[in-house]
Amino acid sequence: MQFKCKKCGNCCGDLFGTIPYERGILVYKEDLLRWKQESREDILSKVIDNKINLLEDKNCQFLKNNLCMIYLTRPLFCRRFPKSEDHAKAYNCIGYIK
Repeated sequence: MQFKCKKCGNCCGDLFGTIPYERGILVYKEDLLRWKQESREDILSKVIDNKINLLEDKNCQFLKNNLCMIYLTRPLFCRRFPKSEDHAKAYNCIGYIK
């Protein structure tokens, strides 16, 4: 499977119950170090207990008009999407190529 992000936002919206973390996107130490080096206080201020909490509508806090506002420095959790074709299909991802 090949993957090319089509910027549909499907992987970033309505996440509650589809990710295995308590209403949040897991943040790794590598993410924190990168954001500190980049002086990304806008991101760091949203990290609580090593996760970025979801909004009430179950979307990522950095999703605006179906676009990731931090795409170039997004968390590793997001960079690793999708893990498989089935994973992509579960999110209605349109960016995978057989």
